[in-house]
Amino acid sequence: MKNPLRLLIFLVLLSPLQSQGSVTLYYSSSLNGNLNGCECHENPKAGLIKRAHYLRSIESEESILIDLGDMMDIFPDRELHNIIASAYVDLGYDLLLPGDQDWNEGVDWLIDSGIPLAADNISLLVDGQEEALSQPRIIRRNGLTVGIISLVQKSVYNFIPQEAKERLIISDPFPVAQDFSQELNDKCDIQILLYHGYLEDAQMIARIAPDIDVILLAHEQRLINLSEQAPAILSPGTSGNSLGILSIHIKRRGRITLDNRFEEFSYLDSPDDAQLRQVADEYLQGMLLP
Repeated sequence: MKNPLRLLIFLVLLSPLQSQGSVTLYYSSSLNGNLNGCECHENPKAGLIKRAHYLRSIESEESILIDLGDMMDIFPDRELHNIIASAYVDLGYDLLLPGDQDWNEGVDWLIDSGIPLAADNISLLVDGQEEALSQPRIIRRNGLTVGIISLVQKSVYNFIPQEAKERLIISDPFPVAQDFSQELNDKCDIQILLYHGYLEDAQMIARIAPDIDVILLAHEQRLINLSEQAPAILSPGTSGNSLGILSIHIKRRGRITLDNRFEEFSYLDSPDDAQLRQVADEYLQGMLLP
C-alpha cells in the first residue's frame, strides 16, 4: 500500500523562466498555542517543542519556511505568545500568514513581534490612511525564483478582537489572487498561494487563477493532501503534529515535479528542542506559582 503521507506529484507544470534547480518549502499551521503539547489520549498534541527540534536541522539556504496561521491560542496569553513568537523568529520563519487567532494579542503586538507577516489582501488603517500589510513575495533560493501570494478569506476573520476589526481592511481574495498571479506570471519559476480559509474557496481560486501551481491551505485544522491535481492543494494539520515538506524540482526545459510529504511528530517519542524545553518549563512553573 502506498504511504498516504508521501506522494510524488507528476503534473505537467512548466516554469516560465525555464530555470533549473531545487528548493524545499517547509510549511506549518494551526499550532493553536501548543508550545509544550500534551499526551491528551484522544487527541495528542506534539507541540512546537518537537517541531523546533526538527527545524533546526534543515539547510536554510536551500529552503523556505512558512507558517499558514493560527499559531496562537484562541485566548490571550501574552507570556506564552511572546515565547512562541520569539521561537518563530529564532527558527528563521520566512513568512507568517496571520490566521484569525494570531490577532488576539492586538494588532501592534503582532506587527512588532519580529515575524515577517504576509497577507496581501489586508491593509492597516494608520492615521486614517490605508497601508498594505504586504505585497506578493519573490524569494530566490538555490537557483530558483518562487513567487508567493498570501491571502486570507474575510469570513474567517469574523471573530477577531474588535480592535483588529477596526484597524484591518480585508479585500476580496478572489480578484486579488487573479491580479497578483498575472503580475507574477513572467517573474518566477513557480507560483505558490498561501491561503488562510476554506478548501472550497481555495478550489475556486484555482479555477480563476490557473497560473498558480500550488496552494498551501490552513484554517480548517486538518491534513489535506490533494496532490494529484493541478494545482496541488496541501494543508499540514494541527497542534504541531506534522510539518509539510514540499520539494520543488525544475529540470531541463522548465519541467516541474513536486514531491510532498508530511513529517509527523509524537508527544511521547519525538525529541524536544532543548532551548524551548527550558523556556517551556519556566513558563509552566510560573503558572503553578500562587
